[in-house]
Amino acid sequence: MSRFYGFCWNEREHEDQARRDARYGHRDYEMYDRHTSDPCKEVYTETYDRERRNIERREEEREQERQEELHQQRLSSAMRC
Repeated sequence: MSRFYGFCWNEREHEDQARRDARYGHRDYEMYDRHTSDPCKEVYTETYDRERRNIERREEEREQERQEELHQQRLSSAMRC
């Protein structure tokens, strides 16, 4: 349920759509609106933003792990020489 402006009857559908759109990098500009009084648009926007932050955080974590693995490989190969 929307926290600010009322109730969205299709909340689950809008959440699913926003997650899908965020994963594929497609923002539905008819639904995405940070300054809306429409509860369904609010649900879509909040879910989209949250999912994009989660995706970006996971990508950063993977990149950090990859850098750590490369560093460990360099250290181990330097010790063999």
